[in-house]
Amino acid sequence: AVLNDRVFVGSWDGYVYCFDADPSDGVDEGDVVDLDPLNADIIWKFQTGNLVLSSPAIYDGKLYIGSSDGLLYCFRENTEPLQPSKPNGIDQGFTGEVYQYSINSTSDPENDKILYLFNWGDGTDSGWIETLEASHAWNEPSTYSLKVKAKDIYGVESDWSEPLIVTISATLPTLQITCASSVVEKESFTITVTSDQIPIENVKVTFNEQTKITDEIGEVTFIAPDVSSNTKYLIYASNDEYSDATKYITVLNQKEKTGWIFGTVTGLTGSIIIDASICAKLKNDGTTSFCAQSDEEGKYVLTLAEGEYIVEASKDGYEISTKTITIADKTATEVSFTFEKLEKQIVKTTPEEDVINRLISKEIEDGNIGGKLLFEKSSNYVQIYNEALEIEIDEYIKNEKIQFTISSDELKSDIVAIKLDYGTLADLNNLKIKFDGNDISSFGFEEIFNSEEPLDSAVWTSVLTYNSDGKEVAYILIKTPLSMHTITITSILTSLSQFTIILFYGLSGFSLVILFLSPVFIRFIKKRYF
Repeated sequence: AVLNDRVFVGSWDGYVYCFDADPSDGVDEGDVVDLDPLNADIIWKFQTGNLVLSSPAIYDGKLYIGSSDGLLYCFRENTEPLQPSKPNGIDQGFTGEVYQYSINSTSDPENDKILYLFNWGDGTDSGWIETLEASHAWNEPSTYSLKVKAKDIYGVESDWSEPLIVTISATLPTLQITCASSVVEKESFTITVTSDQIPIENVKVTFNEQTKITDEIGEVTFIAPDVSSNTKYLIYASNDEYSDATKYITVLNQKEKTGWIFGTVTGLTGSIIIDASICAKLKNDGTTSFCAQSDEEGKYVLTLAEGEYIVEASKDGYEISTKTITIADKTATEVSFTFEKLEKQIVKTTPEEDVINRLISKEIEDGNIGGKLLFEKSSNYVQIYNEALEIEIDEYIKNEKIQFTISSDELKSDIVAIKLDYGTLADLNNLKIKFDGNDISSFGFEEIFNSEEPLDSAVWTSVLTYNSDGKEVAYILIKTPLSMHTITITSILTSLSQFTIILFYGLSGFSLVILFLSPVFIRFIKKRYF
């Protein structure tokens, strides 16, 4: 049978063959053509279950042919999907930064399901995916040609899209802003701008629509404006040779009746504790904090608006100390803290948990996991243990959503482990995780640990939910560039339970616990490590 310059025949080898019959190839009518499959121009072939002795028939654009296996086969012409559109997204960026790209939807003439392949122009691609969006980070400064193609479920591919030319420059050093978290209105305060702890001169610093330039020690001084109520202001620092930096500062209204707390931080023996973090949070507002650090004499001072506060003092290696105080107008209250050394606690664990603890210790030693965040059900405030990792909770909707900004320049690995304890979100079995507001690739734990090559994605996540004594616990691994990016964890379902979050961060020197308790995964870990 012949259709659209195609010759269709059956064969004793059990195959149905489609050959090219285009007259432009030099074959004229009446010529004898060698249809030996080893020599002929085969477009496709299909294997049946037995000899194909019958001749094919064509009706309504479809090919019908019977086989000695007792089946009648029907074939239709399959054309490639339409060419995808030119990718949408930024055309200039920096190395190490993750950028999101998308295409407009395309179609397939036969309405077949379509997969897409983003070619990043650096020798890597997204792999065939169902979504119209993908993200990527380039590691080397250069100009890259980003293009996309589509294929249907039968493997027929479209042409490449028109390329998007992306120019990637070397990542600039990052600026850091250091200043008080709050200042009283009409008072002067100093802002210090550094990069890798080195003061940076000639940086433009903008506060309250005023711009000043840092001096040789990286400092500028501003006067806080007159405000009618406590108000947050954005500080913005920029220099052409560095990445910009931002930070918020709260200007306190004196008319709102402010007071002070002061005190000393010492150990049990009376030794002075320097660089302890003292943070006060309104009892009815667990997201806004005012912090100070103990100086070389172990002393601190905090200015606070009138109200009831929970004051927490913390330092690595010591037990956290918490007190509840009431601030009265124009009153100074002494609140001193005595620290106790943090002793190793004996925790009852299951044999599987012991195996996982040993695995995580090894992963930390090898630098495969950089650190850990622990969100757990607590009283009514947020604690942040914060060394190399900078964490800021942007939004917390009870039982439903946690959104925080994560940044670090010092971790050995850009993989962070997150544990959501029982009660932190309403339904830990139904979690949705986004990076800077976009969906990210998801992999199974075994796929991550079994992979001999790095996963082909600059940002990915992996989630495991485990039921322990009737309580759900979720464990998340997330790979993310640690440079001021936002992570959003959402629970699909909500409940009426009331709680807030304790945020705990531990480096390799701390005790890190991630319990991957899937029975299949436990067997894999035992086989690999023990």
